[in-house]
Amino acid sequence: MSSLQTRLWFTYALIVGVVLCVVSLGLIVYLLQNPLIDRQAYLNLERVVETIWIRPELLEALQQHPVETVGRIDDNSSVRVMIFSADGSLVADSRMQTATVFGSLVRRSLERARGVVRDRQGTAWLHVTRDLPNGNYLLLAVPRVGSSNLLTNQRLGEIFRDDLLPYLARAGGIALLVALGLAYLMARWVAAPLQRIAAATQNVADGRYQELPLEGPKEVQELAQAFNEMVGRVQASQQSQRDLVANVSHELKTPLTSIKGFAQAILDGTVDSPLRLKEAADVIHSEAERMLRLVLDLLDLARFDAGTVKIEHEAVDLAGLLRDVAERFSALSEPSKIELEVQIGSELQVLGDPERLAQVFDNLLDNALKFTPVGGKVWLEARREGTEALISVRDSGAGIPPDELPRIFERFYQTDKSRRGGHGRGVGLGLAIAREIVTTHAGSLTAGSNSPQGSIFVVKLPLLEK
Repeated sequence: MSSLQTRLWFTYALIVGVVLCVVSLGLIVYLLQNPLIDRQAYLNLERVVETIWIRPELLEALQQHPVETVGRIDDNSSVRVMIFSADGSLVADSRMQTATVFGSLVRRSLERARGVVRDRQGTAWLHVTRDLPNGNYLLLAVPRVGSSNLLTNQRLGEIFRDDLLPYLARAGGIALLVALGLAYLMARWVAAPLQRIAAATQNVADGRYQELPLEGPKEVQELAQAFNEMVGRVQASQQSQRDLVANVSHELKTPLTSIKGFAQAILDGTVDSPLRLKEAADVIHSEAERMLRLVLDLLDLARFDAGTVKIEHEAVDLAGLLRDVAERFSALSEPSKIELEVQIGSELQVLGDPERLAQVFDNLLDNALKFTPVGGKVWLEARREGTEALISVRDSGAGIPPDELPRIFERFYQTDKSRRGGHGRGVGLGLAIAREIVTTHAGSLTAGSNSPQGSIFVVKLPLLEK
């Protein structure tokens, strides 16, 4: 009973057994109550009544000479015939010697066309009642072959024992075997996909990944689909970890190589003039700053992943913050003759950390200026849209290729491969950090591109209502 399949099979078998027992018990009770014989007795009584009614002379005799007539009808049909007056008193009885057995019990049944009444000795009688033209009641009755007499009746006992029980036993046995076979197939049908999921889970633990087919009941298919999604995320996570190690190693290798080379040159005396010494020191300082930024960015991402990053929650004048950011970058855009157009609405107030939000827009504008050619244009727009502030940074650069657009928020991912290893370039962590910051502010950061006509980044933040 430890496996799901065995438990399902046992449950189905138990249900089938209970259903068969209930059905058999109901059939036995039905036979013990013997309604078929009751119906046959009622039909016989009705037939006698119809015979009386289609013979006027017999109906007339019942009214004129009731005592003699009821006895003659009883002799011919073996049906007890009684006549009662309107007040319920007995007028005639074909079996007068047992007349006192009925008494008031029969009087209660005179208003019913048919029914069952018990005499004072406990014997059940089936009867039908009709109104006579003279106002009296005609009652015809036969003893009921009921549950007390069924098993003692030799013929009925033989039928029940020799004819009915063998057929019931064979039919029940066949039904039970078929039901158990179907229960086994159904249990296997339900349990087989779960067994495959269990085996696939073990394979994942061993480092072997595979997708499961969507088979079985709807709930099992949903479980298999969730498993496939989990496997995909695990693979992506492990690939991301491998990429992280490789990228960090690559990003650290280049500045460390430069630092080591210039430091060695200083130690060897190759750098022998104050000017060249200053140049070497500048390179060492620049590369050290790059490594420091890389380490700080990685620490930021680690804090975001762990949920331990500290975010201030205060009312922030988003419009003023964006104007300050735009003013700083206006000076940076002048040497490249890049036009920075700013359109910022008023009364854009959000709840958040002003320094972190400024970091987001610094990163977006810095990227826009880097990837916009000389003489191009960058747009910074902010407006209210319902209960949200919508901020967009758009440029007229080359845009982002469609196949790379879904990956630009990945860590260390860079669309401009020619910038890898170049002086002053980033390491591909800015957008990842920006999205984490926006997410912690209950907002969203999305990207779009009309390559080769430029790209657009859209930030949505919930407004702080007054």
